[in-house]
Amino acid sequence: LLKSDTPINKAKVSLKLHELEYKLDVEKKVQEGTKKLAHAYGADPASQTDRRRRHEVSLNLAESNEKIALLKKAVQKYKNLYIGEGDDDDELDTAVTIRGTPGMRRPITGRLQLKIIAARHVAHAPTWTFKAPETLVVVKIDGNVSFKTRPSRSDKWGDDCDTHVDKASEVEISLYDQSGDKSMPIGVLWLKISDIAEGLRRKKLEMDSGAGWVPAEVAAAQAQQSSDQAGYGGSSPQGSLYGQSPQNSQGYYEYPPGPGQLPPPSQSIQFGNNTKPSENAPPPQDGIEAWFDVEPVGQISLKINFIRESQGKRRMDGLGRAVAVRQRKEEVHEMNGHKFVEKRFYQIMRCALCGEFLVNNGYQCEGGLKARDWGAVFIGAMG
Repeated sequence: LLKSDTPINKAKVSLKLHELEYKLDVEKKVQEGTKKLAHAYGADPASQTDRRRRHEVSLNLAESNEKIALLKKAVQKYKNLYIGEGDDDDELDTAVTIRGTPGMRRPITGRLQLKIIAARHVAHAPTWTFKAPETLVVVKIDGNVSFKTRPSRSDKWGDDCDTHVDKASEVEISLYDQSGDKSMPIGVLWLKISDIAEGLRRKKLEMDSGAGWVPAEVAAAQAQQSSDQAGYGGSSPQGSLYGQSPQNSQGYYEYPPGPGQLPPPSQSIQFGNNTKPSENAPPPQDGIEAWFDVEPVGQISLKINFIRESQGKRRMDGLGRAVAVRQRKEEVHEMNGHKFVEKRFYQIMRCALCGEFLVNNGYQCEGGLKARDWGAVFIGAMG
């Protein structure tokens, strides 16, 4: 999940160029199709319906032209960046491999929670007045409009978007400047839902791995502070009471300490796999809040959270086995110690009594089948 604070290196520039060139190629195809549609509407006689549709097509064509101009600026921006020769090419190949080919779908189903906070350093469209233009943000899921913010002149919104995505792969966030009934795109951002889920997973792992451990310098400073307050130098009773556990490979003190010693106050206590957080520790927060780059220029502040839907969960609208056919209990005919029940045979069977072939129905001995008494298993249909 590429954020604004991600260092600019060969891997980041290469990923951006791959994605932007792919998006530019797709938008050019959209522009070509829109032009053909506009030409087809222009060839027909004018009518009330055709006028409305021609107006919609003209607006879509103007938006496509502006979007292509933005993408060309973004591509040129990354091509002009100078990247030193110190970066490793293996890192570039690994990043491209992990990210995948641009346009490759990784559909995920779940609940997407998005908070659009603010934007900065975006290039607004020029206006003829001294007032700042009204800017709104449009959220699209796989090309379909899912949410729109309220217009704002201060580039601050704070609007929440909570939507369910069904086998979706990409979120598009576009910024528009409104002027009357026209909207001009000024920036665009794409986020893969798989990258969002992976970023949330890594954040959770970092929080779990950090629980129950104290940095070495923090523990040493607390021990020194308690020793100075007690006035006993380095051999204070508090220091001997709390003691110091040996450091691990990362330079952290591991708790609990030895027998007869207590851990320093205001720290986490770890007993095996159970961790009790300290009272002063901040509560865990869901989602990722960060600034993301908007193309071709600017950043937008977002708080993103994604709750993946369980794959094994049965859909509520499915019938499932609600109308499953249950086998009716057969009537049992006892004869000479055998229990015969009527069966329908789909293979060629021969009667064990008369030797004739069975047609469709016959009687089968359940007891003989269990005992593998094949000589008394099948008997022809009566009558």
